[in-house]
Amino acid sequence: MNFLQNKRLKVADFQDELSTIQGHILRPHGGNFQSILHLKFTGSQAIVQNLIGMLPITSAAQQLKDSESYKQTGESQTFYGLYLSSKGVSFLNINGLPKSEAFEDGMENRNLRDPELENWESQFQNDKIDALLLIADDNIEDISVAIKSFEDSWKDEIQIIAIQKGQKLENEHGQAIEHFGYVDGISQPLFYYSDFTAMDKDGEALPIAEKHWNPEASLSLVLVKEEGYNGYGSFLVYRKLEQNIKRFKEQEALLAHSLGLTGDAEEMAGAMMVGRFENGLAIERLGTVIDVEDPSFDNDFSYKTDPDAQRCPYHAHIRKSNPRGDNLRIFGISDEEERAHRIVRRGITYDDIGRNGNLNFKPEGGVGLLFLCFQSSIENQFEFIQKNWVNNNDFPKPFTGIDPVIGQGQNRTDCNNQAAEQKWKGINGDSCPQSMSDFVRMRGGGYFYAPSITCIQSLKTK
Repeated sequence: MNFLQNKRLKVADFQDELSTIQGHILRPHGGNFQSILHLKFTGSQAIVQNLIGMLPITSAAQQLKDSESYKQTGESQTFYGLYLSSKGVSFLNINGLPKSEAFEDGMENRNLRDPELENWESQFQNDKIDALLLIADDNIEDISVAIKSFEDSWKDEIQIIAIQKGQKLENEHGQAIEHFGYVDGISQPLFYYSDFTAMDKDGEALPIAEKHWNPEASLSLVLVKEEGYNGYGSFLVYRKLEQNIKRFKEQEALLAHSLGLTGDAEEMAGAMMVGRFENGLAIERLGTVIDVEDPSFDNDFSYKTDPDAQRCPYHAHIRKSNPRGDNLRIFGISDEEERAHRIVRRGITYDDIGRNGNLNFKPEGGVGLLFLCFQSSIENQFEFIQKNWVNNNDFPKPFTGIDPVIGQGQNRTDCNNQAAEQKWKGINGDSCPQSMSDFVRMRGGGYFYAPSITCIQSLKTK
């Protein structure tokens, strides 16, 4: 079997292949702190090639070993990931990598309805970034030491033009959340055999539920073969998404009022916008799982039981970005084709203003998500989702509206130049129109490539 067609990978059988793949792709690195160094190559090609080739990039195989060691000792190992821009690949004179038109064009030229380039943060403008170096650890001091070490060794050959810091934000149950307060990262494609077990409240390993939704994916969803290096790489999308907490919470409260929701029921308004309650429970599951207070990692649902969007609106964030069968029911597009658009999300929250996890402080900016996702095709995965689903006012049905959370641009206007407002169901079943957008602003980003370990090491001076 072609290695990339494998699903539920048994690690012991593929150690050689996993040693060529960078970590953080098939499974998140798990560090609580993360720094992304934006790098510009300023020295001679030969010297920079050697410096990049000597970087201690963490392989998928090593990441798994470090994870097992952490379970035994409680001591984390610093994680390193390297991602090259198209400009960086050219500078390093790396040939034989998979082709991608989107990667070559750059995010700013791909008609994603993002803000104009002049409104991006300066660190993302003017094609400055040659590479990203991601450093993660549970100990923030270890990250600082690593950065200082690189600065000393690189001297004037590689310039750090910016450092974007991220830190895991958690609720009282220890679940990772984003700054609006909702559990994040629940629904992910899974690649390892061991990913298909979960721990119950007593610490016992149980098979995850797969009755309504199967999270498995073949490696071809996220990896591409590098013929010239006998390894496997992946394309990375990086976006700094700034969240307006004040506006989101105001609109959430206004929607609750418009729908006649009071008391504990007010949380339904936010759940309809996101598609999940703050604790992670999918609104689609309400009625089958009653408790919306206990932490939930439930992902075993589809929208087959809600074909007319009576519980979860078509425009809810998680339904717009992962329709779970809506394409089959509405357009006759197979589940297999729909699932081929999935991405592997590896984002982490950032805090540039010192919110420090205080969810009662509702800033209008300065906090958000460092969105990272891996895929084998930027065009068929991230861009397809963003253009055809998230930003498409008419997906999955006319005048659905854009994704109220991450959609870029405005809801489409009708023939009278009036906003095509999203429709929300009130407690009496009546349709309540209210337009939701502009909670998240894209502050900059880019397209990158995560080369194989063998490709990186080939740059070292022989």
